[in-house]
Amino acid sequence: MANGHRSQIKRERNAVKDTRPSAKLSYARVSVQKACFVLDAIRGKSLMKHLQLLCTIQDMHHLL
Repeated sequence: MANGHRSQIKRERNAVKDTRPSAKLSYARVSVQKACFVLDAIRGKSLMKHLQLLCTIQDMHHLL
């Protein structure tokens, strides 16, 4: 194997990598349905809209 072979493979793999933001959550004590509700509510909105919506949802949660 020639030097740089591994780095060439990495470069090719990274060239086609999905560049959308992503997140992973483990060991959360929340139901999948609740998490999907929040994710569906904030998907596609700007950062400021995300934060406003999450604050609203959190305030509603305290009322329950």
